[in-house]
Amino acid sequence: QISRGVDRLVDRKLVPAIDDDATTGRFLELFSVAATSAGPPLHDDTEADFERGASWGSPAPRVDAAETALDLTLQRPDLYPVLEPIIDHLLGDPHPAVRLQAGLRLVRIWDLNREGFWQRLSNRLADEPNQSVIDHVCAAVLGRILHEDAGRTESLTLALLDRFQGEPVRQERMRKTLSDLLAILWVTYERQASHALLESWIADAATHNSELSKILGTLRGAFVAGLTGQADLKDAGLRHRSQAIASEVVAAVNRGLKSYFLVEAPSPEQLKLGRDYAQLLDVVCRELFFAAGAGRDSSNPDGVLSGDALAVFFDEVGDTLGAIGDFATPHTVYYLLQLFEYLLPVNPARAFDLTTHALRSGGKRTGYQFEPMGADLLVRLVGVFLADHKELFEDDDRRTALIDCLEIFMDAGWPAARRLLYRLPELIQ
Repeated sequence: QISRGVDRLVDRKLVPAIDDDATTGRFLELFSVAATSAGPPLHDDTEADFERGASWGSPAPRVDAAETALDLTLQRPDLYPVLEPIIDHLLGDPHPAVRLQAGLRLVRIWDLNREGFWQRLSNRLADEPNQSVIDHVCAAVLGRILHEDAGRTESLTLALLDRFQGEPVRQERMRKTLSDLLAILWVTYERQASHALLESWIADAATHNSELSKILGTLRGAFVAGLTGQADLKDAGLRHRSQAIASEVVAAVNRGLKSYFLVEAPSPEQLKLGRDYAQLLDVVCRELFFAAGAGRDSSNPDGVLSGDALAVFFDEVGDTLGAIGDFATPHTVYYLLQLFEYLLPVNPARAFDLTTHALRSGGKRTGYQFEPMGADLLVRLVGVFLADHKELFEDDDRRTALIDCLEIFMDAGWPAARRLLYRLPELIQ
């Protein structure tokens, strides 16, 4: 009750006035009761349970005290010298929940003691045994201060990647935790050490599936930086570096899938490898799809590319989209074709060429032609090309490509494809 009362006073900004020494002293005495309480208790399985999921029971006075101590420094900076040893004690508390709350709020002393902040954060991350504490502190604290000092943030991030040597499961979790920070350090601040690490992950894409998937999700907005809203001079570089990561991932995945499809009877390990590669290809397609705004409600234009911006985007990522089509699975081809449908108005010829490439390459190889929704989408797209862009079929190669695609779906038994194929001579005249 004392800890909750002290916390309530701080939360409601009812702490004693700076010139009221007597009340301030009494307040600090009550706070000390909470900070040195026996709760929350520590059990043999506390660390392991907390690592699986960051939760704790109540009452937990020391957890409350960790929150209060650092929040209090904002309202009464003059008390920082008094609170400093208490903060240090709570940062090293035996219970992970206390360490977590102290770590999450450590940024409160940013303006009071910048060097002290960095030293405490560095020590906490270096000594912290609990992966769950590290995960949350990295997401909440490193993600905030990265933009203030990219160099020191990178040093802390790289040091964390060396933790838990000989524990592959925990190291994989650590890489996934830090992957988005590394991506930002490279695409935004061009930190070379981060770039080198990302390159090594891409070279072994299947092994680093989860890290690369998280990175691609983080970069969704960066894929179109400078193309929506007010552009900044730095946006083009950020966008191009982000798009380059997507392109490199696709190239690495395609190399793996090319080898995979040469195996007649893949082993269980090879099947898993193929699934991991296919999943990454799907993630790249999905993030580019949503980055362009193809999945947005047309009634909400915010963040949707259009006009010249959409044309620039298509020009920049067209080669990557074509490479996705090389080995795309049906799910990926379906979203890829929807993206081409969205991009079609700004460059009908390229949209058609990439559509037919995806259908004749990855689509045919992985059985896209047997999907009912796939057939419907093909008919819709061909209808648009024939109705609005008939001039494309003055080119012999494009006529051949269109016929090939329709025959693929006709051979799969779709009547709509057969009807279109039979009517083609009159439709393209």
